[in-house]
Amino acid sequence: KEGNMRMKTVAFTGDLGFSSKYFRGIHNKEDLLHPSLAAYLSDTDYTVVNVEGCVYSGGSSADKPIVHANPPQCVDFLKKINGNIWALANNHIMDCGREGLASTLRIAEENGVQTVGAGLDISQAEKPVILANDGADIGIIAVTQEETPQATPSAEGSIWWNNNEKIAQMISDVKKTCRWCVVVVHAGPEFCQMMPPSVRKQYKKYLGFGADVVIGHHPHVTENYETFGNKVIFYSLGNFVFDTDYQRLQKHTEYGVFVKLHFDKDSFTWDHQAMRIDREKQVIIPCDTPAIFANVPAGQYGLLWPLAMRE
Repeated sequence: KEGNMRMKTVAFTGDLGFSSKYFRGIHNKEDLLHPSLAAYLSDTDYTVVNVEGCVYSGGSSADKPIVHANPPQCVDFLKKINGNIWALANNHIMDCGREGLASTLRIAEENGVQTVGAGLDISQAEKPVILANDGADIGIIAVTQEETPQATPSAEGSIWWNNNEKIAQMISDVKKTCRWCVVVVHAGPEFCQMMPPSVRKQYKKYLGFGADVVIGHHPHVTENYETFGNKVIFYSLGNFVFDTDYQRLQKHTEYGVFVKLHFDKDSFTWDHQAMRIDREKQVIIPCDTPAIFANVPAGQYGLLWPLAMRE
């Protein structure tokens, strides 16, 4: 366990990838991130960045139409925003194979960064990040959809998001020593404003297993959130540093939300900051909160979701 024994504030970002042509090579751009956004992320104990793809300077032999590999120099940018936890459970983390993942884990360790959600074997992939918090410790786990190889005792990969027996055990293990458990999940259809019922049902299972917060990624657009008593699911935080030609054909992919959780012994509170990729200037700026980022309870969800997507 790391950190001082006191209340912790943990921020979460949307998808980050410096591998697209629009963000490649500009990780040190002075005004890439608006100062107010940088200040929001830096004013935390931890910032959990969803690092889409490996951090690797080599090539890829993967037979994939899209390969995401972030240049190692992006660590400079992540340090500026206090990005000291990397969530690696995503569908591009293995784009450059075992070597790419090994590079990511090595670079993180060299820079004092904790990682969660992927490993060279299952014990590493399922290992949570534990944050000491004065009797209200926080455990974070990360899982992803089936496009990523599932880790085994002898093979690299991640834990699949629908491996309920394994995830239930991971959450149970966290809750044995931690007051709080956060599940970071990379799944669901892309470019849709609301999750289909099947995904919503799965995320609710995590709460049933004992998780307190679910943080969603992968749709590349901001989605709604939903509260269940004193628990909450954020279905998708949208994009952060991520922009491709393909995404530019879709609506709302320039938007994202940062969520900041404040934990004490008895409860947690949260706030957020919306952001937008200014595609003309290639910078990230604050903006008004997208209307979809609202608490949509079950009754309203049942009426609204068919308007936003197909199952």
